[in-house]
Amino acid sequence: MAVAKDVFFRSHVVELKEKQRFISTYSEPAWTEYLLLYDTETRVDAEQSLTFGFYRVCRLNGENKYECVEEGIVHAENLNVSELQIIQDYVRSHRSEVINDVFDERLHVYSRTDFVEKVFWEAVRNKSLICAFNAPFDISRLSVGYKPSRNRGFTLVLSERTSRKTGELEPNPDRPCVRVTSKDSKAAFFSLTKPVKPEEWPCYEIMRQGDEKPQFCHCGESATHRTADNVFLCAKHAKVIKETGQKVTPIKKLRLIFRVLDLRTLGWALFNESRGLIYSKQ
Repeated sequence: MAVAKDVFFRSHVVELKEKQRFISTYSEPAWTEYLLLYDTETRVDAEQSLTFGFYRVCRLNGENKYECVEEGIVHAENLNVSELQIIQDYVRSHRSEVINDVFDERLHVYSRTDFVEKVFWEAVRNKSLICAFNAPFDISRLSVGYKPSRNRGFTLVLSERTSRKTGELEPNPDRPCVRVTSKDSKAAFFSLTKPVKPEEWPCYEIMRQGDEKPQFCHCGESATHRTADNVFLCAKHAKVIKETGQKVTPIKKLRLIFRVLDLRTLGWALFNESRGLIYSKQ
């Protein structure tokens, strides 16, 4: 009597077309010269809107330690008179903890809008490391709006302007938005969207491996775009091809430099590493 049995085979899948590798021109040091450290406090209701927060601007010294060179308070615009008075009383009775009297010993006070424009964006322009205990939450407390992004992410609007057409507030196109993409429950990725003039912000380039060498269009001009068939085009011919409905992509893509250190994620990583060291000893 014949007996039927299942047979299992082990196989190895080989990609017929190898994925294109990318390289970048990013070459920033591991630790930046300046660091912006801040923490926010919120209401205790479900909305958890911003009430106030503290920030410090620190500078890296010759001993590879960060020293406080500026300290201050950021508060929401909608605080009532008594709440603002508490902040003013605190500022009058306390001094900042800057490293020495060469720096301003006053506690600076900024509204949310002024803090974003004068401190947060200035830190981004200086390529500073932005540090927070729970960075996704703390950055979202500074935002005035959001929209969902792909891959479990959110795009946070931090700056607004008055529209010339409607007279209402709208996202400021001259400022980037912060994109937060969740990796898991303990970590997230941070990036900036492109403003109208990305070249005015610190950037680096991403390109396919091999495209770091100059490429040229059929007209002899330097190529800035390519078609799906890997035909290189200058900006003028790329515009013509794009108007016909064909897809063209830039050879080099700009990415804004945005460095965020989430202390919660760092603590979890160090905790897991210490556990691994303990297990390895056993």
